[in-house]
Amino acid sequence: LPVGIGPHASLKQLRIIEKQAPENKAFVLSSVDELEQRRDEIINYFCDLAPEAPASTQPPDLAQVTVGPGLSKDPSLGPARKPVALDVAFVLEGSDKVGEASFNRSREFMEEVIRRMDVGRDSIHVTVLQFSYMVTVEHTFREAQTKADILQRVRELRYQGGNRTNTGLALHYL
Repeated sequence: LPVGIGPHASLKQLRIIEKQAPENKAFVLSSVDELEQRRDEIINYFCDLAPEAPASTQPPDLAQVTVGPGLSKDPSLGPARKPVALDVAFVLEGSDKVGEASFNRSREFMEEVIRRMDVGRDSIHVTVLQFSYMVTVEHTFREAQTKADILQRVRELRYQGGNRTNTGLALHYL
């Protein structure tokens, strides 16, 4: 789910990311102010991509069943469901073009999105990259995948600054 912010967002790169999967939808925003205005729309779209948790059901009424040899499987267990994992990468620009105030607002937005996600080892995995003249991997898929750990790392993110915007290198890390 690519989100491009500001006049320097590359529409070409956003469209390339968008075409990687049918559920991808690019959001092109003029500024961080628009990000705040469209926050709920983006978060809802993003959260709708995650698989729904199976609804809890009432246990079936038990009945006496006689089965032949080798058929002693408990039918009340139903088919086993394997949890579906979803990998989410946040790629955050930290260059001078964005500025520290807009960077901080983008970081707060990312924090809110993560708070609303079902993050965990068997559900949603998160990585966070920051880029400007260089790319910094702030949190990887290999690190702890608990909501508390990831939110702590996001809160600790510091604006890099820099006069280059190296989007291509950041995407190469993914």
